[in-house]
Amino acid sequence: MVFGIADGVGGWNKSGVDPSLFAWDLMNSCKEASQYLNDWPDPKTVLIDGYDTVVRKKEVKAGSSTACILTLDKISGIVYSTNLGDSGFIVIRDNKVIFKTQEQQHYFNAPYQLSIIPDTTIAYLQNTPHDAYDDQFTAEEGDVIVLGTDGLWDNMYNEDIIKILKDDINNIKECKAEVKNREEYLEWEKNTNEVLSGLSFQLTQQAKKYSQDWYRESPFSKKFVSTGQYYSGG
Repeated sequence: MVFGIADGVGGWNKSGVDPSLFAWDLMNSCKEASQYLNDWPDPKTVLIDGYDTVVRKKEVKAGSSTACILTLDKISGIVYSTNLGDSGFIVIRDNKVIFKTQEQQHYFNAPYQLSIIPDTTIAYLQNTPHDAYDDQFTAEEGDVIVLGTDGLWDNMYNEDIIKILKDDINNIKECKAEVKNREEYLEWEKNTNEVLSGLSFQLTQQAKKYSQDWYRESPFSKKFVSTGQYYSGG
């Protein structure tokens, strides 16, 4: 099982480039790479092959993106991850964060990023998939993995995320404990997917709301202030 997320670097807007195009192409290429690898889809290999495909196709002329890929071995429960930049994920167990990916920054608000840079005199940051940080942890039944971009992490604290998730997650676990046969399991699985989809939407909406609150002390504003400058809001 393979998961991934990418976040186009917004600075390209100033050059007339849609930053989402590179991110979309990168994830689509990583998806294809994960399906055609003969061995276990190592996340670093998925990212390398996906990025190489984007560069080779030349359909996207310019852009940059952070990226996070993780693979879950259903038998061992081991989750392998590779993370480049400031996207990433947390793992929640018993309403506590027990794992968090490491963020990579060149300097404040300048994350590591994969890039396609056109012939230009303008300088852009550029990393390779090999710069991504690899990690792993062993998941347990009932763990919740929240995969997101800096749009989530810059605006919501872990406590904010847990507050939104915990009641529904606890209910999911209680309902599963009452499952008695395959038919009930399939119904539980269907309902769970719907609930998780709804929770994902709630997280994005809350992050957006917080990002528009100029008086809130957000995770981003705290990082900004730590550089010796003043900033308030998301």
